[in-house]
Amino acid sequence: MKPKLVIIISGPTLSKPGVFYKILSEGFSGHIITTSGNPDISRIKKVDDFSWHCFAFKKSHALLSRLNFVLRSLLLCLKMRSSQAKIDLVVTSDPLMTGLIGWACARILNAKFAPEVNGVYSSPAIFTDEVNNFLTILKRRMYPLIESFVLRHSEGIKLLFPEQLASLKENFQDKVVHSFPCHVDIGPFLNFKQGEEKKEILFAGFPFKLKGVDVLVAAFKLISERHTDWTLKILGWFPNQEELHKAIGGHPRIEVHPPVYYSEMPQHICTCGIFVLPSRTEAMGRVLVEAMAAGKPRIGSNIEGIPTVITDGIDGLLFKSEDIVDLSHKIELLITDPELRRKMGQAGRDRAQRDFNSRVYFNNLINFYNEIIKTPKKPNLLIVTPGPALSKPGEYYIMLSEKFAGHVITTSGNPGILSSKKVGDFCWHCFPFNFKHDSLSKINLVIKSLLLCINMRIHRNKIDLVVTYDPLTTGIIGMLCSFILKAKFAPQVNGVYTSPAEYLDNEASFSTKVKKFLYPKIEKLVLSHAHGIKLLFPTQIDPFNEFLSGKIIRWFPNNVNIQPFLATCSPNENNEILFTGFPFKRKGVDILIAAFKSIADKYPLWKLKILGWFSNQAQLNKAIDGNPQIFHHKPVMPSEMPFHIGQCSIFVLPSRSEAMGRVLLEAMAAGKPRIGANVDGIPTVIDDGIDGLLFRSEDVHDLAVKLELLISSPELRKQMGSAGRERAIREFNSTVYFKNLFDFYSELLTK
Repeated sequence: MKPKLVIIISGPTLSKPGVFYKILSEGFSGHIITTSGNPDISRIKKVDDFSWHCFAFKKSHALLSRLNFVLRSLLLCLKMRSSQAKIDLVVTSDPLMTGLIGWACARILNAKFAPEVNGVYSSPAIFTDEVNNFLTILKRRMYPLIESFVLRHSEGIKLLFPEQLASLKENFQDKVVHSFPCHVDIGPFLNFKQGEEKKEILFAGFPFKLKGVDVLVAAFKLISERHTDWTLKILGWFPNQEELHKAIGGHPRIEVHPPVYYSEMPQHICTCGIFVLPSRTEAMGRVLVEAMAAGKPRIGSNIEGIPTVITDGIDGLLFKSEDIVDLSHKIELLITDPELRRKMGQAGRDRAQRDFNSRVYFNNLINFYNEIIKTPKKPNLLIVTPGPALSKPGEYYIMLSEKFAGHVITTSGNPGILSSKKVGDFCWHCFPFNFKHDSLSKINLVIKSLLLCINMRIHRNKIDLVVTYDPLTTGIIGMLCSFILKAKFAPQVNGVYTSPAEYLDNEASFSTKVKKFLYPKIEKLVLSHAHGIKLLFPTQIDPFNEFLSGKIIRWFPNNVNIQPFLATCSPNENNEILFTGFPFKRKGVDILIAAFKSIADKYPLWKLKILGWFSNQAQLNKAIDGNPQIFHHKPVMPSEMPFHIGQCSIFVLPSRSEAMGRVLLEAMAAGKPRIGANVDGIPTVIDDGIDGLLFRSEDVHDLAVKLELLISSPELRKQMGSAGRERAIREFNSTVYFKNLFDFYSELLTK
């Protein structure tokens, strides 16, 4: 069965559809949506295998005609959707008005989307002919924004020359992007009966400044007195006749010809001696292809897409854009050399027949459409993370966008983060978080997340996989969202929620008792409804094994940006033992303080720094008990962590419960010897005796022995630090992490 297209063309269409759709029907069928002021064209219902939907266009009511075009197009697509008509690809003639219509239609029809880019809409020259009023200022600002939005939301982009999108400074590597000329019916120009060449330089087009008519008139004036048998003909529509005639200045051999129908163009182009297109901006210039087919030597400005259709010195000449003197030299070169005109004209005609015929164009177009249709659409993820996010979304979602697209739901108390809308191929939905009312903030996250998913379901936004940060609050949200969206569900497990140590801090409080009772039950509920589970170490959810049959379970470390820590690696030491983290008991701060106190007198030059936030400061101070070699440092921003870890000599994480310990990876990358409790996931990131030391969890004496071993051996510290750094570079880089993550998600989606 032929793939089905919806082709949206702004119009107004001036002639009846012809050979274009006949050839396109060889590989595709579908619908064409356009406008026309010609009732005969509007009455057409079918063009080969394409249904023709042509809406009335009135020049006197252009704005209303365009609004009618937008509304009727959307209504038509809604009708197609209600009738369950399958559309594979929506194509538009530009990334502006029809681009926005096409984007909306593609969403309605759940189809892929491919706008053509037939201009350089970011070029200042686009607006040189317009009055500098509010509307022009608005267009100048909005065109690049609209173009960028439309192209970002496409699956494919058809260009006229390779560098056409360079000014947007965006990465479209994930799109199917092809560059080839527009279709030009060169038959009438090839077949026109050639007569005697007129000594006439021809320009055809509009508007005045954009097409560089003023440049051409000025260049011709410079040489006209030396070549009195040559004339310049300006063919086109110019609403500001005063501007045109002022430039001409009454010159007797510059003729202004009114615009003609397309069918009349061959008799003008095929009888001229030289064809010139001096545009200030030009994505291709179809008249250059027509003149090429007519066997005419051509001169064009060396700008944008013109060099793709004029090979300088072979089938035409290029001049420096807006350079009147350079253009006058190129014109004079051709005027004075009939043989050069003949050679270039013939070379152009040969090239037109070889490179610009309909079959070449349609091969390019059909290959382009088929590649988009056959290229699998990126799976859509919904990622729910509790936050509060402290920094703007960045590299993580850019990397994830290589294989996936979708939505991220989170919270933040930072207005700059709340205002983010898009990162990579992910829409960013960030809800306010207030630390003073964290319970209300969490309830708001739950409600807003569910409402967002209901809205996605109503609008048929397909989500393939819901991913959550944990199997608790976000796990419950993700489980409900996956049910609403009929998507697969994969929670991450970033803690050991069945461990008693998780609840040691503030264990007497009512909220902690509730958590201790509910968390394992919630985790069991969420994991039992999951399709896949991402762990940090193999035995992390062993208490629930009986409920996990048939689920895809993979374990690998979380992504940690180790680059800032690799950069801070320093051989300098300041005899400092560092701990970073919170809370007090779960992280074993009391164990570390007791172990250090037991050996501190033997090493008076060494100190212990406790970096972190502790709600019960009195508890911390009581444990330190005024020891002059132990001090507490207030918490710091993530960007400051490389400095603190880079300055220490030994890093210790004495946790009673720890699924991984990202600080252990950061210290590893900084080349620091590490000591960690032999519990849960810590042994997956410390290779005991090689790149660090493990001690028996909660054993103060054993930790003291390990501390003393490293304090007394600078060489051992150096060896373990170096081994850790090498392992971090080899095993814990972003490439390894994203390969594991992509494989996990892909396995889930293909099962």
